[in-house]
Amino acid sequence: MPLLEILFLPQLAYCMLHYAFNKEATQARIGSLLFFLIPFASFVTTTPYELAAFFGICIIMYSTLYVFTNTLRAAPLILIIVAALMVHPLAGIPAALIAFSAITIKHVLANKKLNKLIAWLIYIIISFCAAFALPFAFTIYLKINTGTWGKLPQLTEIIARLPHFAFPLPLSGEHLQILFTPLYWYYFLTPFIFILITWYGYRRWRVKTNIESLKAFFLPLTYFVIIVNAFFVRLFIRLPGIGDHEQFQYSNRIMYFGVYILLPFFLIGI
Repeated sequence: MPLLEILFLPQLAYCMLHYAFNKEATQARIGSLLFFLIPFASFVTTTPYELAAFFGICIIMYSTLYVFTNTLRAAPLILIIVAALMVHPLAGIPAALIAFSAITIKHVLANKKLNKLIAWLIYIIISFCAAFALPFAFTIYLKINTGTWGKLPQLTEIIARLPHFAFPLPLSGEHLQILFTPLYWYYFLTPFIFILITWYGYRRWRVKTNIESLKAFFLPLTYFVIIVNAFFVRLFIRLPGIGDHEQFQYSNRIMYFGVYILLPFFLIGI
């Protein structure tokens, strides 16, 4: 996995920044190195999910090139989707949703007979359906393996499954707490820092480019679809014989994978 990551991801990041986002060659090279600011700790193992997630990140970059340039056909996307799905559906299905969204946008915009309102309506309907793809897949899995469709949780159960956010505070009585506390604060603030830099990069890109609105919202809306999938999996899906800690790993992995969808704008912001 580290070898695949080093050989392919910087090259794809360079192509994406240079050709899809029209960055100069020097900026694209710097961006391809900054790509590794996002930790890849999960990729040091060779479990099936990590390989499927690697394919998924490749799909994100290929999809971006497919939408914003005319250099790719849909065939490479479809081949990598099949590979990701065969390796591990938990990463393969979100990757397939990203590629399917890219192919939809490309074909909708290629049809000159459709006005912008109809194009947006088609894309929103497809995105709405895609937001339930993973919960639906888990439900089918339950039916095949247990013979039941599962049951909807009660409101109290849903509330208990909501993520808990706690602002880090110094603990009294600990030695050197004044040195270690900032590290916990940084850990807590990292997602917000990422969001701010990503938003800044997205706004800068929108200001500098005159791009069709449907293309401009391709990555943000796709990220939203993936996060909604993770949210529904966390709240409504329970597999028998698995504790809450392991259950939540499914939704957490989907959310972590979704971060890479916004990575281009993070790199532009940096």
